[in-house]
Amino acid sequence: MSDFNHLTRAGLLTHADTARSGWRKRDVVLLYRQADLDRLARSRRVDWTAVRATPEAPRSPLAALPTKT
Repeated sequence: MSDFNHLTRAGLLTHADTARSGWRKRDVVLLYRQADLDRLARSRRVDWTAVRATPEAPRSPLAALPTKT
């Protein structure tokens, strides 16, 4: 699972809107606000230093985030 998926699973990031793909009209694209991404980057709930220091293969520290219910 990607770091982005961990963040959405935990409810730390949610899409603001949807749009139809320009290439395949049946595909729906989730849209995120820049302000929400900026807020998340400043969040103290995530140890971004540890996330950035994790090599590609090991499990991300974000995997430990609780799933939003």
